[in-house]
Amino acid sequence: NVEMWDPLCEVGLRSAYMSCCETVPLMIDTAKLSSGISATQSNNRPMIVLVSSFGGRSYAFNVAYGVQKAALDRLASDMAVQLKQYNIDTVSLYPGVVRTEGNIQALRAGTWEEATGGMDLENNGETVRFSGRAVVH
Repeated sequence: NVEMWDPLCEVGLRSAYMSCCETVPLMIDTAKLSSGISATQSNNRPMIVLVSSFGGRSYAFNVAYGVQKAALDRLASDMAVQLKQYNIDTVSLYPGVVRTEGNIQALRAGTWEEATGGMDLENNGETVRFSGRAVVH
């Protein structure tokens, strides 16, 4: 599915990488400011969260999707190594099936079942806020 490559890899993956490149200097400054506070006193340690999926480890949807998610996992892993010295955490988050605008549109258009193998978006789909709340808490 060649038409999926550019939106997922050229745009999505590149956007994640460039966002990290632009924000890391600010996060290093933040980490320096909070370095005098012990870990038990503060939850203010900077953290980069990249939204990935089980599709980075096993087939899901299409090749471009899997490649993009595997690359996001690698990006998080390698950044964690490089940013450890600055006390910045980096993780990949694997939410479940999420009721995003695009997924809801696919469901309404009748393409959801074929694309996902019948995942139950309506009854088991997470809200987009769920993952954000999990990270914050």
